[in-house]
Amino acid sequence: MALLSSDREDDRLAGAVLAFIMFLSAGPVVVWGALARVDMLALAFCLGGLVAGIRSIDKPRLIVLAALLFVLALFTRQTAIFAPAGLFGIMLLVRPRLALTGIGWSILFGLSGLGLMSALTDGRFVEHIFLYNVNRFSFAHFQKEVDQGLLGQPQYWVLTALSAVFLTWALWRKRAEAKGLPVATFATMVCLAYLAFSLVSLILVAKLGSNVNYFVDLCAAAAILSGTAAARVSRRLLPDSRLGKFFGAAVVIAVMWSAMSIPAAYVQQARKRPPIASLDRQVQEIRAASKPVLSDDMVLIRKAGKQVVWEPAIFSELAYAGMWDERLIVEMIDDRAFAFIRTIGTKGMPLFDARYRPAVIDAIDRAYPVTVKHEYFFANHYPDAQSTAAATGNVKRRSAVAASE
Repeated sequence: MALLSSDREDDRLAGAVLAFIMFLSAGPVVVWGALARVDMLALAFCLGGLVAGIRSIDKPRLIVLAALLFVLALFTRQTAIFAPAGLFGIMLLVRPRLALTGIGWSILFGLSGLGLMSALTDGRFVEHIFLYNVNRFSFAHFQKEVDQGLLGQPQYWVLTALSAVFLTWALWRKRAEAKGLPVATFATMVCLAYLAFSLVSLILVAKLGSNVNYFVDLCAAAAILSGTAAARVSRRLLPDSRLGKFFGAAVVIAVMWSAMSIPAAYVQQARKRPPIASLDRQVQEIRAASKPVLSDDMVLIRKAGKQVVWEPAIFSELAYAGMWDERLIVEMIDDRAFAFIRTIGTKGMPLFDARYRPAVIDAIDRAYPVTVKHEYFFANHYPDAQSTAAATGNVKRRSAVAASE
């Protein structure tokens, strides 16, 4: 994106390098980028769609590729709408016919994907996406996430604000000089719109269950704008000054300073991630279980080759919304229908108490009273000590066999 936001090769390269460094220095990216989850993949699709969409100004056929990438992003993460909103919003103003073409292709691809998923799931996909995807909103949760995600690195966002103001001023100043619509000008307009829509998306951070991944889009837009603005200031406002030669280095130093000021909470969170060996043991234990496993970490269940029976956060939110009778899950827990229950945290911890309603917590205490704590606040709840010993012993035997092979 930064490579497209300037019409000078040296500006493009400098802007891209600065944007890359700044993106990797953002606290939310440091924490979430290392996880094998859908957010970074969705962002990659979004950025690919932006590049293809911007290039479609000169090569209209690329709008089809942009639409496809945006739909892939949406099916990867259903809140990945801010990049396409930025592109098509600006394009409707400057190239309305091309924008409508892109929107039309997006609708076609989207409906095709929706139809395919509905056919594969007997219509349950649509039901889950549009009816079961409910969350409570909490101002306290919003404040906590914003304090960590935004206010923890104030210099990062000061640089972003200054960059947005500078690029807006530069576009306004050159509006009368522009002949046609240069790709660089259009790219800058799209980046500004992307930042604006990403800021609006902060409303979603108030959802209980949201995390710093909701800041990834904003960090990407901020990095692109800041890299582009810094390169232009260095080369255009200070072209012959010695100060201009050192401006880029000064920006890099400022960005690195921002990286070193990553909130301690992020650093602590990154360091407390469970080691791969521990997760592998959990996968083996789930695979060896004779009954289904109820787990907050559903990736482990899928890696063990088993189906996800329940998603704790969903049935809790549906119960709070009055859309589901939780007595069903309470009865299953009381009947010990699960081999064990794996949770993030234990009773009394904010995330655990938000994810499990009191009746469910009481049922876990009754039917799965033996708790074994693991790294990163994870805990396994077993029906009795014998089950615990059998499960862990089975894992050890499997590990020994694997090692001998």
